[in-house]
Amino acid sequence: MDEDGLGLTEITARSSTQLAILIVCIMEILQGNSEAKTKIYCEPALTYIFLIKNKTYIMEKVRGSNERSILM
Repeated sequence: MDEDGLGLTEITARSSTQLAILIVCIMEILQGNSEAKTKIYCEPALTYIFLIKNKTYIMEKVRGSNERSILM
């Protein structure tokens, strides 16, 4: 146990929760940036294609990462 009285399981759970919160924040920032960049397209169809391509790219990077087990 550490000085807070937490065991290894509790510390691991706390770390995983903090990592999950950080990942959600990063994903929200990426989504906001992508949506801001869609303003350059005049046609709505191009806007949606751009967003889909960006989300697909992110998912491919997550699937290919070594840290994938942490994310899922």
